[in-house]
Amino acid sequence: MQREETVRSHLAKNAIGIVAVGLVAILVSTAGTMLLLGYAFRELGPVASWIRILIFGFGVALWLAGVLIPLFFYLSGLQREALRGRESAKEH
Repeated sequence: MQREETVRSHLAKNAIGIVAVGLVAILVSTAGTMLLLGYAFRELGPVASWIRILIFGFGVALWLAGVLIPLFFYLSGLQREALRGRESAKEH
């Protein structure tokens, strides 16, 4: 219980950083996905509709991964930092 409170308070202190990382991840992921999908549709030309749906699905998965993976690593780093700070406070 105390561990969860430590992590929660550390995340609250870094809320602006979390929002900033989220916004940058969304921006970069959106730009990258738009460029890749635009290039794919331009180069393929007229194709069957199921291929277009498949490419669009790939783009959605790519966008989600581009947003969620950086947030996951940033939040796990903050959690490690909070728990490390809690352990060092216990030692002193």
